[in-house]
Amino acid sequence: MSEPNCTFREYRPDDRQQVELCVVELQNFERRLEPCLTTGEQMAASYLRRLLQKIQDKSGSLTVSLVGDTIAGFVSSWCDGPEDPLESDFTCCGYIGELVVLPQYRGLGIGKALMERAESFLLAHNPQAIYIEVLSSNSAAVELYRNLGFRHNKLRLIKEIKR
Repeated sequence: MSEPNCTFREYRPDDRQQVELCVVELQNFERRLEPCLTTGEQMAASYLRRLLQKIQDKSGSLTVSLVGDTIAGFVSSWCDGPEDPLESDFTCCGYIGELVVLPQYRGLGIGKALMERAESFLLAHNPQAIYIEVLSSNSAAVELYRNLGFRHNKLRLIKEIKR
């Protein structure tokens, strides 16, 4: 499908409320896949503050997608060293922190367009690799990332302890 009449731009402080709603949506979507996660309403404001601080500290980017005046989604990205220097020879890695598209705009190519913008931003910083994390049960996201050239790198397993 083709993306609707979308525009893309960098985050501005007056976007905060709409971007926070996107964080709530993403967290609640992921919570349906992974019930041990906290609710979006509980974590969105503090998470967004931390994400914006990380983007500022790392000279990163938060790109929003607009349909009219409504933020349909966003992607965050930055460059840094490897998460664990003992595991990698890379000196510069690109990270995509979050990708979210609101449900009413999914399947229209907005996620792919946001990913392409994040990758363009990161490539300008000459990373040796680009990383993104995804819940293994989020099959739509896994498929999108594979179609964009990403491959499995690491698998983290969880065992909840019931007391």
